[in-house]
Amino acid sequence: EVDTSQVLHCVVGPVEIDGDAHDWLQYRGRDWEALAQDRWVALGRRHLLGAVGGSVDIQLTFRDARGEASDGLADVCEIVHFEYASKCSPANTVFLNVFDLASAMSIPNAVLCNTVFNTFGAFHAAVEVYGEEWSFYRTPNPTCCGVCKSLRPRQHPVHVYRQSIPLGTTTLKDWEVRYLIRGKLATKWPGGGYD
Repeated sequence: EVDTSQVLHCVVGPVEIDGDAHDWLQYRGRDWEALAQDRWVALGRRHLLGAVGGSVDIQLTFRDARGEASDGLADVCEIVHFEYASKCSPANTVFLNVFDLASAMSIPNAVLCNTVFNTFGAFHAAVEVYGEEWSFYRTPNPTCCGVCKSLRPRQHPVHVYRQSIPLGTTTLKDWEVRYLIRGKLATKWPGGGYD
């Protein structure tokens, strides 16, 4: 009789080649040997003391993409798929993207506002929907619109991305969201009103 039972441990932690800078979702076998390293998922910067920090939402799915002509049983690590939950969400999902105000604030924010303690910190926020991210900034001309579209969601030259919080879905179409922001809201949010 053939033993078809398989063990897949999913472990979060640093990896040697990364120099302990990031936490990774890793696949490990029955004896904790590394499996499918090409499918490991980087989850973000290593948390302070390895214990406190931001959170990452991931989605687990099981799917066999080998096709109908495949012989035998698939290895469990071939059919387990982890993906960032935001990438699996419908396009009309609205996210609040939270950033540390500056890189110097990352450690204080991790201590003051994390998965263990929720007190306060210094943050920047943006709203993302249909793959576009919008936020409010101070402008050199105080009468100019302070609502700006990011070049790439969750990336900023000064602010450090921390996490995305799903707020639900919108019933508006993508063009209706852009019209609402540019045509209706932008004029009511001059950059001089930012404090």
